[in-house]
Amino acid sequence: MVRTPISTFDLLAGVGACFLINVCITAIVPVALSSAEARGHALPLTSSGFVAATTSVGMVLSVAVMYQWPDRLMDAKTPFIGFAALLLGGNLAFFLAEWLYWPVEALLACRVLMSLGFGAAFASKRRMGTEPDPQRREYLFMFIELASSLGMAAGPLVTGGLANVLPHRSVLFPPLALSALAAAFLAVVVLWPLDVPLQDDGRPECRASVAARAAAPAEGADGVSAGACVESGRAPGLKAARRP
Repeated sequence: MVRTPISTFDLLAGVGACFLINVCITAIVPVALSSAEARGHALPLTSSGFVAATTSVGMVLSVAVMYQWPDRLMDAKTPFIGFAALLLGGNLAFFLAEWLYWPVEALLACRVLMSLGFGAAFASKRRMGTEPDPQRREYLFMFIELASSLGMAAGPLVTGGLANVLPHRSVLFPPLALSALAAAFLAVVVLWPLDVPLQDDGRPECRASVAARAAAPAEGADGVSAGACVESGRAPGLKAARRP
């Protein structure tokens, strides 16, 4: 059964995952090109293009597998913990591949590994789609898309900034930075409570009744439900308009 309502964890995990996915995609592309040139590859652009393209392979596999998951897994922390763990492991492996000058095939395998958890973005958007209020649902998707756009812009800045500050073996530092971000995200999703609603006044009895209030018909100030008002032709909380 799908959890309700949308919680602070849902928003935080969704925003964080979409940001990190796009940072990972755009930060490693310049690194892959520099790696191919350092290895003396005959066609460095082609080699770096293969490294970037393998991300799509991992994403397709991730979404295809995650789509089959039951609701109890999709609506839990599982997609985001798996995403953070794979992103952390993949970037650490990528760092080792760069440090030890492993062949380009090893870089391809690392990219597939780190992108196998990218289906977390699908899990997040699926979760946001369960919000019944249209305007609130638009806000949630707006935050997701904003995080994705910021991640796309931040990736090249991370790579370029680290190369500026640490020019020697600069290809080593973006995977380390992404590993640190993945570790921090993993700690947050493990420790953050799952079912605290976004609008929470702190009282347990109010938290328990959020779903019941959302399902109940809205009532006006005079105790008349909104549905009854529609049928009777008057607005809730106001006296019926005089008819000529």
